[in-house]
Amino acid sequence: MSRNRRASSTLPTPSGRRVIKAKGPGDLVAAIPYMLGFTPTHSLVVVSLRGPRLRVGLVARADLPDEASQVAAARSLCTFVRRDGPREVIVLVYDAQPWRAGTRPWQDLVGAVEDELAGHHVAMREAVYVTDQRYWSYTCTRPWCCPEEGCTLAEAASSPVAAEYVLQGRSPLADRATLAARVAPKGSLATAAVGNSLVRALEVIAPWWGAQADPVWTTWQRQGVALFDAAADRYLTGGALGPDEAGRLLAALIDLDTRDVIAVRWTRWVASLQDKPVGEDDDLARRVRALAPAPRTGPDLADEDCRDAVGRLLLDLATCCDGPGALAPLTVLAMHAWSFGEGAQAGVAIDRALRIDPGYRLAGLVDTLLRSGRAPSWVAPVRADDEAARPKA
Repeated sequence: MSRNRRASSTLPTPSGRRVIKAKGPGDLVAAIPYMLGFTPTHSLVVVSLRGPRLRVGLVARADLPDEASQVAAARSLCTFVRRDGPREVIVLVYDAQPWRAGTRPWQDLVGAVEDELAGHHVAMREAVYVTDQRYWSYTCTRPWCCPEEGCTLAEAASSPVAAEYVLQGRSPLADRATLAARVAPKGSLATAAVGNSLVRALEVIAPWWGAQADPVWTTWQRQGVALFDAAADRYLTGGALGPDEAGRLLAALIDLDTRDVIAVRWTRWVASLQDKPVGEDDDLARRVRALAPAPRTGPDLADEDCRDAVGRLLLDLATCCDGPGALAPLTVLAMHAWSFGEGAQAGVAIDRALRIDPGYRLAGLVDTLLRSGRAPSWVAPVRADDEAARPKA
């Protein structure tokens, strides 16, 4: 369907949901980079509108397909978006081809999306074509609203919608490649220092590795969990990692039990996958109790500062090394991002993990989840609230 392996997506979180009213194509064009987190290029974007008030839900993006794959691409992305339960959708196409009245770029693709959605009783409310300078509506023919020469992106950038996002402190990246670059390894000197520390940490524990009944191994696992706790606490106050600490943490994350305990305690992955908490007798709960520092209560992941601190820590761990040591932090970073609705961030992290090792099982499971379009469990009550909202007067 595209150069990338999957659609990337974002979901508005309940805590960050503010009413921003889009009054026309210009407001939509202004909003999309903020919704996705980056400015799309050569892209098909579909926005789900939910409930009687047509509130924005899932925002999904995929690369533009080749001509022979347009119908299949439309079907695939629409299937992804329909899982969000839209009443209507908005379609945006981003490309560099010139707009001409008789040969509108990607008109067949837009038509394929509209037909696919109509077959499932979902209407296409608006479709917009966007270049790096101007935008046009596929559906509006009123010259005083949507002139044939198009409208400038400068007009969209000055819209109240863009201003509202700026006031929220949001700043979109230049493109998806810039987003992917965020999870790339840092310079060779930095990664070499951390890599040496990782090797030393593994050499120390190698004689006891995996010896479940040996107290040396269990103590080492617990120390790894406690070290992550301490690092996360430090990141809450603006701290950072040194190469020795980073190497020890990466060694801890190579152990699957330690990785899973850290993921359960410091991300909302498990809670976002199910509708009820993990039971006291669940195997995962027992592992957390066995390895987590005793008196400490779990972190408050509902707190945005805590969430951001964990994200920064996982990102630093994922980028301070290359090779197998990066697999666990990249995967846990993707789990963390997905659980907060940041599917695009999750996607680029999993892409790098699977390039390092296509057989890394947890990364493969996360990749399957991202491909499926499944939403975190917190989305269900948000959707219900959207449907329960009264229509506009």
